[in-house]
Amino acid sequence: MNNTQRAGVAGLMAAVMLTACSKSPESTVEAFHAAVAKGEVSEAKTYLHPNVTKMLGEQKVDAILAAQAEKLQKCGGIESMATEITGEGEIRNGTVTIDFKGDCPTKTEKVELRQLDGKWLIGSLFKGWAKNDLWIAPTGPWLEKGEVQQTAIAQGLDGRFEPIDVIGDTLYISTTFGTPKGSLVAIDLAKPAREHWKTVVAERPDMVLEGVSRIKDAFVLTWSKDVCTQFEIVKHDGTRIGSIPLPGLGTASISTSWDRTGAFITYTSYDAPRTIFATDLAKKDLAVDDLKVWAKTAIPSDLSNYTVEQRRATSKDGTQVPMFIVRRKDMPFNGDNPTLLYAYGGFNVSLTPAF
Repeated sequence: MNNTQRAGVAGLMAAVMLTACSKSPESTVEAFHAAVAKGEVSEAKTYLHPNVTKMLGEQKVDAILAAQAEKLQKCGGIESMATEITGEGEIRNGTVTIDFKGDCPTKTEKVELRQLDGKWLIGSLFKGWAKNDLWIAPTGPWLEKGEVQQTAIAQGLDGRFEPIDVIGDTLYISTTFGTPKGSLVAIDLAKPAREHWKTVVAERPDMVLEGVSRIKDAFVLTWSKDVCTQFEIVKHDGTRIGSIPLPGLGTASISTSWDRTGAFITYTSYDAPRTIFATDLAKKDLAVDDLKVWAKTAIPSDLSNYTVEQRRATSKDGTQVPMFIVRRKDMPFNGDNPTLLYAYGGFNVSLTPAF
């Protein structure tokens, strides 16, 4: 990577900045974890930006890395790692999955790589999966004096606060605070108090806001409706620009960059192996044909005779539960077909369509 980047690693630090290096993002993350697992604190610190030590102090950084090394060594060390980073440009997200040599269960951690523009630091403190605190601080005093002049954006509130980006002097976040299905909020950093927050995209009763990505002069919202992905493009003030059509009822993710309109979309469904499409979101009235196959998983089967449809089942309390039927197109609905039935629900986890 040619720019200094920040990697947030669960269970290690709220924010770990990695120095620029010739390695790929995946290799950098794995090399850092490998050094920590071996107890090679000095080696691990070579991947850290000097400002991390400047902010926390040499002794605290050593103590944090040593404590993590001890935990990993109790698991027998690392057997293997698999890192997946998606996206281009200033923000990249992904996961690192670690298998241990000992009896510890496989561990998966979220990873974020973010190019720093030199103006703001953003920190989060998670309290379980449902809520976190969020603060922001200017980098000037930090770089000059090692002082972190934090401004609390959210503290002690019952909800998640996910920073998207700072544009000008406005911080954009997605949140579940007061809006369990998610909303997009703009915060003027000159007036960060909650009474000055502005709702850019309000909560919707029939959809869940799963994520927000930046493109040039706009945001792409990732919604989940009836367990299927939908994409919507909006201006920074929330004005709708359009949507991104998908090939069918499925699960999709998008990789974008703040300074361009090109995007990569990963899509899968029960009748569609994982496929990556490339498209240009600057085009108006996007159609499915505007998604050009960039990479596709090859399988030795013909799926053209199968179809996926969505219906609803009514639970005892009247809740409408969406379900999918995967079948041959010529199968008669006569009640005499062998059926494999599977369902799951819990912990805010949905079973989304996947091949």
